[in-house]
Amino acid sequence: MISKAAMVSKFFIHIPLLRLGALLNLYFSRGLNAPPVFKF
Repeated sequence: MISKAAMVSKFFIHIPLLRLGALLNLYFSRGLNAPPVFKF
């Protein structure tokens, strides 16, 4: 049985990691000389 607090904390940790991963993926696919834009 998983507590609601554990699920919420997992959700709030997981979403920024996904977003950061997508941002890094976009950054590297554009090329390292592209200006880094951090929009959250």
